[in-house]
Amino acid sequence: MTKDLYEASSRVTFQDTDITGEMTPVAALLLAQEHAGYHMDSYGMGNLDLKAHGLTWIIARMRMEITKLPSYEDEVVIKTWPGRVHKILYPRYATIEDKNGQEYVRINIVWSIFDYKKRMISFVDGHSLGFPDTKDVPDFMPMPAKLSKEEEQGMSFVDYIPRYRDYDYNGHINNVTYINWVYDALGINFIKEHRLKSLQVDYFEEIVKVEKVSLGLKIKDNKVYAMVKADGKLSTLLELEFTSR
Repeated sequence: MTKDLYEASSRVTFQDTDITGEMTPVAALLLAQEHAGYHMDSYGMGNLDLKAHGLTWIIARMRMEITKLPSYEDEVVIKTWPGRVHKILYPRYATIEDKNGQEYVRINIVWSIFDYKKRMISFVDGHSLGFPDTKDVPDFMPMPAKLSKEEEQGMSFVDYIPRYRDYDYNGHINNVTYINWVYDALGINFIKEHRLKSLQVDYFEEIVKVEKVSLGLKIKDNKVYAMVKADGKLSTLLELEFTSR
């Protein structure tokens, strides 16, 4: 890890769980993002700090690998720290562990700095805004390889109408909303019979105030491949690996 480590304790709440009684992958990712934000606040590089410069943090790609998901009322420890910067990509690692240090999940969220006015990735040097020197931080997880667009072949597509709860403070569909859409499409029986092993999401284009999106889904072997398009443009690719319960 690194000496620049943020650590906090938490408890799995009723709202964090689903029909299985386990923490949802979305709740795990939101916990990691929330505490990443607290850590960045300490550098003076939180979202409100960046907003003063017309900027904000957005996620370019994220990957989560799961040993098991904690259950309702479990006490957990969230640890998060920044990785080495790759030009405009800012990897941030996180683990969720039990109170004895046994790992539940490990996460690599790759952030970028986003220009509000231009609605595009900013090429500003984050170090000039206070981002720490991380060039000597070892890679806890590799940079996630890009997901293949070729998996679109054989997908079944349905239209989906984004709702009020799907949008966030940045004015676009929130990064975890796409995962919820896939889980909705898979259905309760699938979730009850399968356990998530890993998850990756790649983001290409933000979705801002559209009437509907197109959600594509394909199940092949033990993996679920998904794609979200808006106005004919690719927005997001997802790959989820499951095992039987």
